[in-house]
Amino acid sequence: MTLNKVTVALNGLMTTVAKVIRNDWSPGELAGELQYRNALLSFLRDVAPQAHIEPEYRHMGTTCDLHLAWPGIVNRGEVFIELKHNLRQKSEYDRLIGQIEQLNPRSNQIIVVFCGAATSDTLVSRFQERYRDVIDLDFFPGFGPNGALTIVVKCPVKPQN
Repeated sequence: MTLNKVTVALNGLMTTVAKVIRNDWSPGELAGELQYRNALLSFLRDVAPQAHIEPEYRHMGTTCDLHLAWPGIVNRGEVFIELKHNLRQKSEYDRLIGQIEQLNPRSNQIIVVFCGAATSDTLVSRFQERYRDVIDLDFFPGFGPNGALTIVVKCPVKPQN
């Protein structure tokens, strides 16, 4: 799928970007967060050639992994993308919360992508619960607050013991 003005106008920028990441991005198992970030950067540049996509974007005292600026006439906007590989410790979770708070999900559109087989389901659930008031629902795009947060989980199936 390629992002285009019609799709973004109908569904909203963040919903469209999150859907294409969720459904079409298949990075496989990579070595670390930097490799996932670079793979996602390359993928987004392919599917959103009209967008300006910048890695390691500085905003409000923090850095997010990717920033996508959409030049649409009707739906001009931006999405911050934070990627977390193998989130498994409370200290990593706390750092993620700090980053997201500085990006301000109540004013900005943010996609958090969890990837890696060692990602803690408990920490992802805790994260979802913490931001339940701003999580954007795919079936109501654009009807939430000015800012919103979408979660995409791209973890391979974990082996059963």
